[in-house]
Order: sequence, then C-alpha cells, then structure tokens
Amino acid sequence: IKKAHKLKRDLYDVYYALGLFYYWKSVKAKILTHLGMMKDEREKGIQYLKIAIEKGKLASLEGKFALIEIYYYEDRYEEALKECESLKENFFHDPTWNYLIAKILGKLSKWEESKTYFVKLLALLDEFPHKSFSYLAECHYGIAKCAYEMKNYDTAREELTKALELSNHWDKKREIEGPLLDFDKVLKRMKILKKQLELK
Repeated sequence: IKKAHKLKRDLYDVYYALGLFYYWKSVKAKILTHLGMMKDEREKGIQYLKIAIEKGKLASLEGKFALIEIYYYEDRYEEALKECESLKENFFHDPTWNYLIAKILGKLSKWEESKTYFVKLLALLDEFPHKSFSYLAECHYGIAKCAYEMKNYDTAREELTKALELSNHWDKKREIEGPLLDFDKVLKRMKILKKQLELK
C-alpha cells in the first residue's frame, strides 16, 4: 500500500488503508506511544481517512463509516453524530447505520432518540434469515438502558430480561463481534444494569 502511494500520489483510495493503519497501530501500541518509543499517529490516520472520503472513488463510503467508529472510540461523539447524520438519506434502512447512530445518541444522553433507533434496528434484524444472538441481545440491552435512564423501570426490566435470555444462546466461536464493543463487555454492562434495577 505504501508503495502504491509513492508511485501514484493521486490514488486517493489508498489513503483509506493508510488511515486505518496509522490510527489503529497507534491505538494498539498505546503503551509504546506513551513511553515515546513509537509515534502517536492517530490524528494522521484521521486526516488520511478524510482525504479518502473527500477524494476517493472506491473507499469514500467505507472511509466515512471507519471515521464514525474512530470518533466513537475517541469519545468525539458530536463529530461522530455529524458524520452519521450525513449518511442518513442513503442508509436509513441499513442495520449498521442504525446501530451506530443508536449507540452515539446514547453516549450523548439522547435516550429517546437512541431507543427509537434500537427498536428500528430490531425490526430490520427480524427480516434476516440468520440470527446473531449477541447482536439481538445488545439491541434489547440498548433499549433497556435508554428506558432506565428515562426512569421507565418496568420497560427496562422487560427488555433486559429479553437481552439476558438471548445472551444464553450466544456462541462466541460462531458470531462476529460488533464494530464498537465486544459482547463480553456488553454482558458486563447488562449485569451492572440488572443490579441497578434491583435497587429500584
């Protein structure tokens, strides 16, 4: 990829791969960057992705989805929401887009909006012949979390019960992890919410 970049500087789709490389290399080697043993090139990666989005022919859309995930990971939720909303017209019925915007809105404490998208996502997933129990469980957990924050505790309990039941069917070896959060972490959050609801 670096060789292709050197040979043809206006091959802008290459910036997508380079952007991912520079960003995630820095994230995964966080200890080394803190110690000064490796350069922190996260921002360089983000800038390269922006070039791919603006000028790329094949990787522009993939670059935008990657940037949304990075902004989420960086706790830059307002920027993530802005990028996500720019895709709304073309991806309103896309499960991944609905998942991303639901998660981002939750991080911004926009609970009613977040819940709406999780509900819509469940309807979209219901149309698929192959079921991912972890994905369905996380959606129900998302609704439960929103309901809890809005003090709708009965709804929160009902949805969390569904999430926990679905999680019992999760096969880690067969199901792909979500783009934002490993399901092991989702399970831990579900258990925390269960304890919180026991106090209500």
